[in-house]
Amino acid sequence: MSVLELSRVDIIDETYPLTPLFPGLNLAGATVSVAVLAVGRKPTAATVWFPQTLAAGSVTVRLAGPDADSTGAVAVSATSELWAKVTTADGQVDAAKIGRVNVLGGGQPLAAPLGIPVVSVNGKTGSALSLTATDVGADAAGAAAAATTAGALDAATATNVASGAATSAALRAAFERRPAPLEGTIVRAYGDSFLVDIMNFPTEQGIAPLVASRVGATSLVNGAIGGTTMGQALSGLIDGPGIWTPGTHGLVILKAVVNSVANVDAASDAQEKIGFAEALRSILCILRSSAWVNEDVTTNQTLSAGQWAPVTVPIIRGGSIVKATQNGATVTITTTASEIDLTMLTFPNAATAKFTVTVNGAYHGSGTTQNQGSPSTSYHHMVYRVTGLTGTSTIVLTHADTTGLELYYDGFLTASPQPPGVVVCLDAPPAAAGLQINGATANRTAANLDVYNDLIVGVCSEFDGLVRVADPRPRFNNANDRVADLLHPNAIGAAKYADAIYAQAILLPASEGLLP
Repeated sequence: MSVLELSRVDIIDETYPLTPLFPGLNLAGATVSVAVLAVGRKPTAATVWFPQTLAAGSVTVRLAGPDADSTGAVAVSATSELWAKVTTADGQVDAAKIGRVNVLGGGQPLAAPLGIPVVSVNGKTGSALSLTATDVGADAAGAAAAATTAGALDAATATNVASGAATSAALRAAFERRPAPLEGTIVRAYGDSFLVDIMNFPTEQGIAPLVASRVGATSLVNGAIGGTTMGQALSGLIDGPGIWTPGTHGLVILKAVVNSVANVDAASDAQEKIGFAEALRSILCILRSSAWVNEDVTTNQTLSAGQWAPVTVPIIRGGSIVKATQNGATVTITTTASEIDLTMLTFPNAATAKFTVTVNGAYHGSGTTQNQGSPSTSYHHMVYRVTGLTGTSTIVLTHADTTGLELYYDGFLTASPQPPGVVVCLDAPPAAAGLQINGATANRTAANLDVYNDLIVGVCSEFDGLVRVADPRPRFNNANDRVADLLHPNAIGAAKYADAIYAQAILLPASEGLLP
């Protein structure tokens, strides 16, 4: 399945070959239309289709980003999947997914300017309010004042509020008696040195400890390592000190942007962007899984006989992995889960294979394991998501490339019905001197770092509201918020990162997977 990256203002013509997707249909004289669906969704009777021109077995679709002029184009408002519906001359109708469109800079809205208290009184909201004589806090003691007792204020405080005589100290004491928003959860941090707390300020003022304290966490498990790229963060979850146990609850903080940019050059930047997005998608699937089923488990999983062999690679989970080199080698999985994620390995610049996936006999999609990884890791896990499953489903993964090319398979993930909350933090772009701490190249720039930030927003928009994006950039000041190396945050900068993460963490529903 092809993947197109579309900025919010792009208008792009993309051509999709249909003959391989509809091998049983005669496309001569056929008509075609396309639809834009949320990732993992399938067409229904309510789906809106846009007629297109079928030429030489292919369709060329003009796609417009959410901020572009969509006249004569198919508008794509967020990361989506593109489907085609073919109607043959003799009346046969079939639909198939033809590609994914990743909208850069799309996805969920981020919090309004962080760290500014938002007040709500009698339905009025804002960072500063003008109260009238009938608002709580301005009128005489009475019915409105009595209503404030439900907010955990004692009677004396309620009277003070109603009469306008409450002191800031009394209000602060009343607020502090409230439980922390996620009290009892465990916070786990993964990523780079910004989370490791190695800077010149007290440990409790570091980014991860600040967040853990403010949400009321019972403990902090800090698996961050200085210098970590997104690809290395993925490797650490699988075979490192922060190895992840499927089914774990809590709050997860992930921040691994800056090193992915601080280590690239002209030769590696494009490949790093591909691996960065694929690694983040894999990390999120692993964090949200209830189980990782090994490739050698035979219950509800069958590998085609004589075509898969166990091999050893540097990054390995569970002590084993298998490889197929023959075109047509298959893995068949039967499941009642609503989502499974097939896990494979990708190798930069290696002779690895393409694959196809079917669900209940129907084509679901295709991909490649070649050059999907980050140059910062020699081996790199990747996932293929199969979502929206109902009842009992049969999924088949097939080696769909030239015999001799290698397809590595490492089992599959089943999605948890109560995954942990995940906050992925963007990076505030430092000045060039900070990003070029490992040497100056044209790719180590603030503008390029923001491209990586956009990749995060695009990948996170593929998931539900339990994956959120924190953005420290609106309040971050490079001149005042970094230490002397012009890269790492000082205590003030760390607090601003923590503010951004906290603002998203408190939006996560504690009833889902945040509390043990």
